[in-house]
Amino acid sequence: MLRTFILLIILTSTISLAETPNLACLSGETVNEIFESRLSRSGRGFIVIVGEGIHKNGFTAEDWKNSIWNDQEFAQYLRDKKISVAFMDAHSDPAYYSTLNISSVPSVFFIEQKEVRSSRHGLGRANDESRQNMIDWIEAIRSGNTLVDSAYIAVNQDPENIELRQKLMKELWDERRQSEYTAQTCWLLEHNELNREYLAEQYVQEYDTVISEEEYRAGLLWQVMSLRDNAGLYKQASSGGSHEKDGWATQLSVLKFAKENPWRKMNSSYTESIQIVELVLKLRRTLESKRNNNIATDRDLFILKALTAEGDEARALVEEYQPYFK
Repeated sequence: MLRTFILLIILTSTISLAETPNLACLSGETVNEIFESRLSRSGRGFIVIVGEGIHKNGFTAEDWKNSIWNDQEFAQYLRDKKISVAFMDAHSDPAYYSTLNISSVPSVFFIEQKEVRSSRHGLGRANDESRQNMIDWIEAIRSGNTLVDSAYIAVNQDPENIELRQKLMKELWDERRQSEYTAQTCWLLEHNELNREYLAEQYVQEYDTVISEEEYRAGLLWQVMSLRDNAGLYKQASSGGSHEKDGWATQLSVLKFAKENPWRKMNSSYTESIQIVELVLKLRRTLESKRNNNIATDRDLFILKALTAEGDEARALVEEYQPYFK
């Protein structure tokens, strides 16, 4: 029999298990009843893992009450699809828990035959849009393709279609596939002219006016700042505050170490952080190559400057474009 699970993972270090929201099953049964009876017989379930960890304030009782998981229409859908709810403490199976790639909490994992097929993050509000998004997600997985799979197929068929690429990025963000999301962000920055044409149309629809070059560059700057923050590519004071760590230099040395020591086992989070740095470095080198071959546009050079600026130069960029941030 096909074994299907959906896992909702919540970690908190500020409240005890006794203070967490009541996670009774949507069908009215207690979590233990489903785990001991239905789950053991059918292998079908929606598993909530609650444990203490490094993350704070995973969610509150009010968040849970107002979430999609307490939506009656969604509950009926889960019952119709024979997807139940069960409870499992993360500490009860640390070996299995360590295999899950958890970048944010709460996270939802869809599992078939002990294999993670797809994941989402956040509880989701109880409303029509959130309900339909979750249903679309489940239906896509059960049809053989996840929403991410479908979005990748569409982009590969029409790679210069920015609207399709934006849809892909939304699905990647929802599944917290950070390195893949970073790859798409870097693609948009490299192909900034195509992206500008698409955003110009969107801007007119939203603001009923034409986007200026300053406004567009403010958006580019924001994207680059986010990339550098996520990859640790800004100089920052050390924990003791006695000296500064060079973001680019430090991360490049980490990349060198990883390549020279491929045998060293690294956890999934560390591996993904290395992949993100590699992607941003590839973008930087592409733009530097364009500059060195005198084929870089002014906008390319602006992005390159945003990627490498430090100290006063970086602050001056932010101050110049801050009035244009949307």
